[in-house]
Amino acid sequence: MRAAERKTRLLNDAVALTSKRSAAGQDKALDGYLQDFFKNVSSEDLEMMSPQNIYGAALSHYKLASARQPGEIAVHVYTPNLEAHGWQSPYTVIEIVNDDMPFLFDSVSNAVNQLGLGIHLVAHPVFRVMRSDTGSWQGIAPAGDKNAHAESFIHIAIDVQHDPARLAGIKQRLIEVLSDVRVAVADWREMLSRLELAVQEVARARYAATYWKMIWSKLSSGCPRTCSTTRASALTSGYSPTVSRKRAKATCN
Repeated sequence: MRAAERKTRLLNDAVALTSKRSAAGQDKALDGYLQDFFKNVSSEDLEMMSPQNIYGAALSHYKLASARQPGEIAVHVYTPNLEAHGWQSPYTVIEIVNDDMPFLFDSVSNAVNQLGLGIHLVAHPVFRVMRSDTGSWQGIAPAGDKNAHAESFIHIAIDVQHDPARLAGIKQRLIEVLSDVRVAVADWREMLSRLELAVQEVARARYAATYWKMIWSKLSSGCPRTCSTTRASALTSGYSPTVSRKRAKATCN
């Protein structure tokens, strides 16, 4: 069986678990959600997980996202076990739900590396989520729905950690990084605008310096005495490249 076929079979088996639990009241919308959640994960990585654990990982992330307001950063860092979480993993798992924006995954993975932690599996789907006014999940929006809000789901399996203080420290660091990303993304357009203004000011200053150097050279060395009035005017008047250039040409050539 080819890798792609094995992946499809794994996901179908996990969806079958979803369907069984839907009969007991589980949200039927989880079927499509689960398929999309692991869509971009390689077959080799996904084969490390059983259908039960694929289902459990997706369901846990769904619960984290089930109630969330725009702008809220949701982070869960834990080492799953059957008794407490209904699924298990040989790794510690990071779950993040955040407004979709640039630089999220790169910033998170860099923070994980800086903490000295290895990364073993990554899923990073983006869902257009429909929510109520209170932030409750109402489903995944159909394609083309512009009213839904794009939300980034990041699932990362890292080196196993058991110390509660260590888990809390990882979570806090990730919240800090995600907060910094939000500020940077919110400010970058204004920062670019200010940078463009600064570049323009520098260009104008350089042009003015070059222009007045040329005027001074002409007035000091090559102009007849009749240019004395122009010299005084040039040295005391404000900078106006067009007017001053014409004036200098008319009087000094």
